[in-house]
Amino acid sequence: MWDKVKLTRPSFRDLLWLFGQVLRASPFIAAVWITLVLINAGAAAAHLLVLRETVNTLVDADLLSSAVPWLTALCLLFLIEQTILTLLPLLREQLRIKAGFALQRAALQKTGKLPLEAFDDEESHDLINRVVTGGDSNIVQLMQNGLSLIEYTPILFVSAVVLGLISIWIPLIIIGGAILLRVFEIRMGTRVRHFEVENTRNKRLADYYVQLLTERRSGAEIRLWSIGETLLQRWRTILAQYLQERLHIDFRNASQGIFQVFIFVAIIAGALLVTSLSQGRVEAGLAALVLEALRNITAGMNSMQYFVIGFVQHAGYGEDLRRLLEKKEEEAAPETQTPSPHPMREGIRLHSVAYRYPGADTDALSDINIHIRPGEILAIVGENGAGKTTLAHILAGLRSPTAGHVTIDGINTATLSSEDRRRACTVVFQQPARYPTTLHENLILGSVDASDAHAEAVLTRVGLPAERFPLSSLLGPEFGGVDFSGGEWQRVAIARSLIKETGEFVIFDEPTAALDPLAELEIFQQFVELVEGKTALLIAHRLGPTRLVDRVVVLDGGRIVEIGNPTELLQRNGKYAEMFAAQSEWYQ
Repeated sequence: MWDKVKLTRPSFRDLLWLFGQVLRASPFIAAVWITLVLINAGAAAAHLLVLRETVNTLVDADLLSSAVPWLTALCLLFLIEQTILTLLPLLREQLRIKAGFALQRAALQKTGKLPLEAFDDEESHDLINRVVTGGDSNIVQLMQNGLSLIEYTPILFVSAVVLGLISIWIPLIIIGGAILLRVFEIRMGTRVRHFEVENTRNKRLADYYVQLLTERRSGAEIRLWSIGETLLQRWRTILAQYLQERLHIDFRNASQGIFQVFIFVAIIAGALLVTSLSQGRVEAGLAALVLEALRNITAGMNSMQYFVIGFVQHAGYGEDLRRLLEKKEEEAAPETQTPSPHPMREGIRLHSVAYRYPGADTDALSDINIHIRPGEILAIVGENGAGKTTLAHILAGLRSPTAGHVTIDGINTATLSSEDRRRACTVVFQQPARYPTTLHENLILGSVDASDAHAEAVLTRVGLPAERFPLSSLLGPEFGGVDFSGGEWQRVAIARSLIKETGEFVIFDEPTAALDPLAELEIFQQFVELVEGKTALLIAHRLGPTRLVDRVVVLDGGRIVEIGNPTELLQRNGKYAEMFAAQSEWYQ
């Protein structure tokens, strides 16, 4: 299977880039580690040479005392080597932790700045998954293999040079054989890397099944429909297939590796034998040196095989991380940006706006022309898939039109920074996020400066009085907090949108979807008061509350089919009247 696939080797540029990131993360520790690696290589060379003289002295000397200096030097070198070997793992771990943390932080910061379009296609999800969710293990393995590979290389080189004391051909054979083995090992590691990339989706799917089986939100439905075993079986099937294919690759790599090392050692042993026979008697010290160097080389080659395969496999993390960090962020305002108008005087206009999702064949929105006046309450209605939420995302600056443009007081929003736009806008989503922190922090989210008195007043307005819902309440039973109902979480989201005093444009995307009818009626009776002084956009499936708004925009298939006052639209007997009448039948 793999012979038919073009395998991509790790880019030397990506590895250099990643190495630079590691050095910047902890330059002092990196410098100490590199220094000890070089000292260790020099100690290994000195060890071989001192070993030679020690053995010669022990064999030829009449008195044991003549070998004492060499034995002392040998012990000192042994002490140095063992001390360095003890320190290197500690430094390697420190370097790995600091670099890993820095790289993970960079990846998470970048992910938080990506536009919503980055989460609309499978390839982006796969890339983000490999970098973020697998970052810890990949960084650990990459650093472990890469640093160990660097530590072994000088020792192997020194051992090969020392063997040149017998014959110049031996180091040439060793270096040539090592290069050849590394080529095969790079191909082995590339197989594993290619397999991991191709199976990212399956791993994500298996993780998703685990999430469904273990999280609180899906627990009730899974038990109600008794689908726990079904999900478990799907998880087991995906994982079993993944592990079987991975074990097959590992077995193939291991078999080839053993054969390659065996051939390599046989070639070196043959070369040593032929050289020894041709040179006749070899001094004892040189024989000991050769045997020790040969032992270093064979042991090192065996270890380096593992390091190289693992290094190449995980070196793809550098490519993935670089690709993620180079992804286009949300549109930033140009250097000569226009200040965002505050307060609005002319309102918001959409000029022939269209939007198409990545990979889609048709537009989700087409030829949208709307003027939202300051202080106006506008409702957007339509069937599922009509483009209501997409339009809300564009107005909130979360998505950029693929055609047309949006202006605020005549200023093209493309000249405004995303941060500036969002400071003046707030959104209540149909399924708001639930943060496992205090009620107060759920309201301000670290970006709004609101006093406790103001926060309590807003909560009271949405039906969460401070007597029953203290600001210090920790939310989320999964992390030791109190449990809120879906409707109470929805009220928290509404309060969050109202506490932001700079938010003069409020978007309610089905804000009462989780509320019971009486609570919904109560919220909408206060709706006009809650958004007083603000420009509001209401997205609704239930059309009763739209009677309170100034105008209604009716979307159908991504296009505006009607727009006007709700009373006028009912009199026209168009799409809005048809939808209103269909819903009214349930209450007659």
